[in-house]
Amino acid sequence: MKRPRKLVCQTPVSIKWSARASIIVWSVPAKGKARATLLYFHGNGGNLAMRAQRFQMLQTQGFNVLAMSYRGSSGSDGVPSEPAITKDALQLYQNAASYVTVNSPQDLILYGESLGTAVAISLLAQLPKDQRPSGVILEAPFTSIPDMARAVTDVSDNLISRISDRWDSLSRSDALTIPTLVVHGTADEVTPLRMGRAIFSAAPHNDKNFIAVKGASHSGTWRRDTMPNLWRFITTYGAP
Repeated sequence: MKRPRKLVCQTPVSIKWSARASIIVWSVPAKGKARATLLYFHGNGGNLAMRAQRFQMLQTQGFNVLAMSYRGSSGSDGVPSEPAITKDALQLYQNAASYVTVNSPQDLILYGESLGTAVAISLLAQLPKDQRPSGVILEAPFTSIPDMARAVTDVSDNLISRISDRWDSLSRSDALTIPTLVVHGTADEVTPLRMGRAIFSAAPHNDKNFIAVKGASHSGTWRRDTMPNLWRFITTYGAP
């Protein structure tokens, strides 16, 4: 796998969860002593290599990053589906200490980007309350795939009803019982801002914050004026 020259990344690991799939995981160690560890779930556009600049920024801030590729992406094999990806995320969460230095999975912070927000929320819904991570960051979350289909296409309800992978994050939002940060661009051309606000409103935890990044597109929320808020959240809740 070709990796950016400036990214200090351990050799990507191929993890065989079952006889049907091997999952590629990037383990990116922090520069110096780790201040926190993120379990990162990327969006559906592109692959892990396209997030290399983000991983480098997190690494420079002193954060470990553990990121898996979805089935059929970035070298992982198998067929992607909602149950399979959720299972892979759960396996990685439970075995995180094998790849980064953490005392327990509960020391992790989940980071979900676009589609990855649904993966993070689905993972949380699988975890007992005493085994949940220390916090979760949701970048441009959506309420469900059917809601997205209605928002961006004119496909009929009859076809929408046949969608199998629904990623219904709004119905799972009661799993957001940990400190939660939602980041959403006001000019997001992919995921309507109202969906991010709906997820935020439904999150039951009192310690939550919504950052509306003025004028930012779907992939443009990582800006100089917003990054301090992100670093602050990670260091506050992810510190060893």
